[in-house]
Amino acid sequence: MTAPLPDPPAGVHLATRSDRIREAGWVFRSLLWERIFTRRSTSGQRIFSLAIVLIPLGALWYIGWRDGIRGLIIAALVLLAVLALCAGLLRRQQRGTQTRVYVLDDHTATLTMTSNGDYWTIAGHNRSRRAPGAGERLQDQLLPTVSVAADRADVGVRLTAAAPKLADRYAHKLPGLLMIGPAVPYGIQMYRPSLTQRRVVSVDELE
Repeated sequence: MTAPLPDPPAGVHLATRSDRIREAGWVFRSLLWERIFTRRSTSGQRIFSLAIVLIPLGALWYIGWRDGIRGLIIAALVLLAVLALCAGLLRRQQRGTQTRVYVLDDHTATLTMTSNGDYWTIAGHNRSRRAPGAGERLQDQLLPTVSVAADRADVGVRLTAAAPKLADRYAHKLPGLLMIGPAVPYGIQMYRPSLTQRRVVSVDELE
């Protein structure tokens, strides 16, 4: 049985439609601009963003050069169909899971969580470019609630930190969070065991 995600604490609300539209803009800005052209990005983020931009554009340019405008239009339609198919498969895969997007009350940062099986996943974290520090403020307000609620529901918490600095920040704000190893395509996999799992580990260490 999937444990329900926690309700938002004071200062945080669940995303409205306008919040989700705003967040989508932040995601595209991050993928297509910040991760490629700013120094804050890790090499893994930069390579990933360059790949998702250059590979489709390169393929379209080659087909257009080889087959002309008709081939270019057909290739673009095929690309859109593939993207729609991938989105449909992802939505189908997420059936039966609960997803909540938490938003600061000033609408400057979001954090997405999903619940599936025996663990919760922090699946996305975005903020407005005009609000430096907003993401950390949202973590400060939300993660203590997540920690308490996860122990109450006896579920683990999973996430991928994009860089070691972010991994250290998450580990500080979610006590018991462990670094598991490298993530694909980039980042660090992290997991906070459930209360039962932590007790089992403690017993094994005593023995």
